[in-house]
Formats: sequence, structure tokens, C-alpha cells
Amino acid sequence: MTNEIATKNSNSSYVARYTADAKDPYQAFADEGGPGIQGKLLTCKKGEWCLGADNDTVKGGTLYLAIVPSSMRGWLKWVDNTVADARIGLIAENFLVPHRYTLGDMDEDAWEKSPEGKPRDPWSKVYRLLLIEMAPPHSDVTFSGSSYGAQLALKELCRVYSTDGHLYEGAYPVVALGTKPRMSRSFSKIVGPWFEVQGWATIEDVKAGRKKKAKAAKAPQEGFNEAVGDEIPGWGN
Repeated sequence: MTNEIATKNSNSSYVARYTADAKDPYQAFADEGGPGIQGKLLTCKKGEWCLGADNDTVKGGTLYLAIVPSSMRGWLKWVDNTVADARIGLIAENFLVPHRYTLGDMDEDAWEKSPEGKPRDPWSKVYRLLLIEMAPPHSDVTFSGSSYGAQLALKELCRVYSTDGHLYEGAYPVVALGTKPRMSRSFSKIVGPWFEVQGWATIEDVKAGRKKKAKAAKAPQEGFNEAVGDEIPGWGN
């Protein structure tokens, strides 16, 4: 199958960091990850933010520059804890997520088993966003999530960017890592990821230690009752 993976980014100054003309192409290569990933992987599991292969804890409130035009959505296929196929694309290019039935692999008898012994769908939804550390050395980090909570967090961030982005030309939201609780259909509390907008800045602002002030819009409350867990599938991120 051909992977429908988007690699374009509408911000030329950002893309320039990953071209053949990059000052350190070896570091750029070292930072490459899986589909849609640059730098270390950032996840939020049960309300705990973790970074990298060792799942190092990241404190709530840590600031990042959110490169919203890089946000992606789609599907990943997992086989033996490895991504075997990907159907993801840029939200900025109006990528339409294929229906699950169009992806194949519908024979549950052929699926891998979960730790509980139940058939596990090899395809899982994925939402990704490129972030840049506000603190030196301003490394790239990619948030990745598969839950309904991850979808809600990315949707709200996109809404803020769509509403206020024109006021800050060439800038992106400065976000603090947070969490958002909601109730499942079983009335149990689920804690998912959230991005609290603190201001706006350009990539150049970040490198110079500056940031512009902006008032974050209030998050909508509708839709928080959908009973979908917030954990990344245990067989991959």
C-alpha cells in the first residue's frame, strides 16, 4: 500500500530547517522520526505528560511554540509494535481521514491480541502536532495522541489559531502543557491532554527569548461526554 503521508509545511522559515541546505544535516537526520514526527515524541497518558523513548516526565505548564500548520490527523497501522502503514495528512490541506472500512484488515481472527487476550484492531487514529521548546536549546518535539481527548485538544488549538492567527502575522500560539478532565459514559473521569494558550510568538521570537501577549479563548464544553479513552495504544505511540 502507498502511504499517503504529507510532508509539506506552509511556513518556509520552518521548512528551511529540514532542507538539504540545513546548517547541520546530520542533526536533522538524527531528529527524524516516524510519519509526521520531528524530534522526540511527546505523549499524554492518563494525564501524565511524557517525552522520548524513556517516557521522561514533563511538568505541567511547560511552554512550547505550537506550529499549528503542521498538525496532522489520520490512521496508523501497528504490527508487532511497529508502524506498518500510515494514512495521515495535514489539516491545513484539508486532508480527509479515510473511513475505517476502506483500510482493509477487517478479519478479527487475523488481528493481534491485546494483553487481555481480545482481538486488537491494527489501525488506530492518530493526531500529531509539531512543537518547539520555548526554553533553550529550542528542540523540536512532536505531540502524538490517538484518543478522543487528543482530538479535542488539537481541535481547540486549531480553533484559536483560526480565530486569532490573523492578529499575529507569522506567529504561532505559545502553549502550556495541561490536562482536561471529562466524564465517560460509565461516569468515570478521564483526564486527557490540553494546550493552554499563553501568547503568540514567531520562531525568531523563540530563538531571541521574546513572546507576544495574547488572551486565550475559552474552551468549548460540548462533546466531553464521549466515552473514548485517553491512552495511546499500548503497542505503540
